[in-house]
Amino acid sequence: MAHDSRATIWLLALLTFVFVSGAAAALWLEYVLRPKDPFSETIEIITQKVDGKTFVNEQVPLDGYHYENCTFQNTTFLYNGGRFAFNGNTIEGLFLRSNVNEINQFVRLMGGFGMLSVPAVNEEGNVSFAGVNFDDGPMTLNPGTDKAP
Repeated sequence: MAHDSRATIWLLALLTFVFVSGAAAALWLEYVLRPKDPFSETIEIITQKVDGKTFVNEQVPLDGYHYENCTFQNTTFLYNGGRFAFNGNTIEGLFLRSNVNEINQFVRLMGGFGMLSVPAVNEEGNVSFAGVNFDDGPMTLNPGTDKAP
């Protein structure tokens, strides 16, 4: 009889170990495979200051930068939701772009409600006011011309 109770205890211990190990593995896999939040890497502080520089036909990141007394000519500003500062700058032709789907969707929402007066340019260079005719890909907002640089 004592032999049967020992076997039962070992069997219960083994089953408990297997269950706990399986639960831990499932939690680890859920953590590893979970889609990454696009805002988890959003830059929350301004770390670089740029003063008096001229940008022509180039892409300029906004997140984490403070631009002061700069000139931007046909520049694409890349904005992914982080902090930035912009003071005393001259802008001659601009484009706004984001790699964060939620920002693009918000722009589409504003456009769908008629809250945008800026044309949006998709990857192929097609222009649509309000930006509501695009797929889920990246878009560029362009207040001045019909083609992105």
